[in-house]
Amino acid sequence: MELTLMQRILKITNELKVKKNGKNTFSKYDYFKLEDITDALNPLLEKYSVLLHYTLEQKEAGESFRGTLTLFDAGNPEVKLQYILDGNKADVKGASGIQMSGATITYGKRQSIMNAFNLSEDDDPDNDSNDSKNPKNTPKVPTAPKTTGTDAVTGILDTFKPFKVTQEDFERKYGKSMSEFTETDFAEIRTLYSDLKKQKKTKEEIFA
Repeated sequence: MELTLMQRILKITNELKVKKNGKNTFSKYDYFKLEDITDALNPLLEKYSVLLHYTLEQKEAGESFRGTLTLFDAGNPEVKLQYILDGNKADVKGASGIQMSGATITYGKRQSIMNAFNLSEDDDPDNDSNDSKNPKNTPKVPTAPKTTGTDAVTGILDTFKPFKVTQEDFERKYGKSMSEFTETDFAEIRTLYSDLKKQKKTKEEIFA
């Protein structure tokens, strides 16, 4: 008996294993890079005759977007499942418009695929296998290194991106450039991250 599209997606979800090769230098954790996900996913899509298509459309004065991930039955394209993800345009300091557009597309597609195939970013980065389907992985609040500089700033922004916190938010709150942040500032930022992640406070409460 031929499997339905949903049954095939379930099989792909169970068979998909992705290594986290991305490194966040601020929070000392690994994450899934889009190319690592697609390299592992594409053979399974072919195996189960599923076609993946992703589109991104701009919303509301160009500051937000809607990404649509569509999974088609390759043998019958009229049969499909869609996943919708709304988000803000990427805000990368010093990047050109084209670079920010590329970052927005990459982030939106990555998150949409992770949602569709149940890949969790909260897997324990210290687990040796670092496997997206390893049951030993458990959620963990990352900690920051004691060094400052460009890598630390980039790591902070990557860490807070899911909460839509920008470099301007930090600099407005602390009244100085992020390049001038001290270890004391980073210690407070780690607390802010924990509060956001555990939903103790909202972005508006912290950066008002």
